Amino acid sequence: MRKGPVTVAFLAHVVNDGSMLIIPSFLPFLIQSMHISYVQAGFIWTLVNIAGSIPQPFFGILSDRAGRFGLAAAGLALGVVSFAALGSIDNYYLVLLAVTIGGIGTAVFHPISAAIVSVVSGGKRGAGMSIYTLGGNIGFAAAPLVFPILLLQFGPGASWIILPVGLLAAAALFVYTKDLPYVRPATRAEGSDKSPVPWAPLTILAITVASRSWIYATFAAFLPIYLTTRGISLEDSSRVLSLVLFFGALGGMLGGIISDYFSAKWLTTISLAITTIVLAVALETTGVISVALFTISGLFLLASFPVTIVMAQRILPTRQALASGLMLGFTIGLGGLGGSGTGWLIDNYGMQTAMLSLVALALLGTLFMISYKDKEWHRTYGMESN
Repeated sequence: MRKGPVTVAFLAHVVNDGSMLIIPSFLPFLIQSMHISYVQAGFIWTLVNIAGSIPQPFFGILSDRAGRFGLAAAGLALGVVSFAALGSIDNYYLVLLAVTIGGIGTAVFHPISAAIVSVVSGGKRGAGMSIYTLGGNIGFAAAPLVFPILLLQFGPGASWIILPVGLLAAAALFVYTKDLPYVRPATRAEGSDKSPVPWAPLTILAITVASRSWIYATFAAFLPIYLTTRGISLEDSSRVLSLVLFFGALGGMLGGIISDYFSAKWLTTISLAITTIVLAVALETTGVISVALFTISGLFLLASFPVTIVMAQRILPTRQALASGLMLGFTIGLGGLGGSGTGWLIDNYGMQTAMLSLVALALLGTLFMISYKDKEWHRTYGMESN
């Protein structure tokens, strides 16, 4: 593993995901200064998530064809500049434009930076990807703690603080990756059209990741509310959510490292199976036991996060950025949108029934991973071994 590029990609991921999380902290200022509704404010966050996730496979394809890792640095810089500019915008529609451009920058950054980590990690791809994804989790966790303090202290103009940090990270990422070898996909002249597209493994992996992401999105949106119905205060419920997300990040770190020595298929299968059981019990208990079980479920739920990215890269060994975009953006984005489905279930069938549906999703992911025929498909499609 080349520690320099992995470290830079890790730090760039912290900055990229952290800068996007300036938006939730900005929403109260925008509501007050622009007199927008909560629906309009919510649309800002929805828009940046769509722009930052769904297009990722498209930018992965462009990167694979161009054979350039430098696009990751360009995406990071574009996102940081756009999010920093929010402090100087006083028009709602210009805010929508800025967050859309910033989201697109994020969509460019993620698949290509993940491909960079794959290339420089050598035989420790799981460990390298776990370090990379940990960076994003740190950015997500730290931003809501840091930005509100800065905005309250210095006003909306504090958003520009992220600009020099972001541009420095983008410059470092470019310097460390501009000369890395890029594995190009085979051209039509080389007979790529005769090679079967590995739809079966990709579909199973995509369904598994979308199911896992649906559970994660529901945790983030509704777990504190659910816990208040079980007699826990809203303040303590928010702390429980932070604990669950922290252990999720820890689980991803450990899962990626273990996957270098253990079957990626069975690590993903076992972690989701344990999530299914622990989550089912957590929903039928209360108090400290329930909190402990939710925390454990977070640990095992995200243990496969970096693992599934590496699995996709092995399915598409000559299309690393596309594979990363599918796992980091498209399927996670679909899972995040699925969280709205949980809200519909809550409205129509109640909180407990809606939360129990997460057990079915974890079980669905488990069953699909059991059906993942890694050895057979390795021979059929010429995939790298998992």
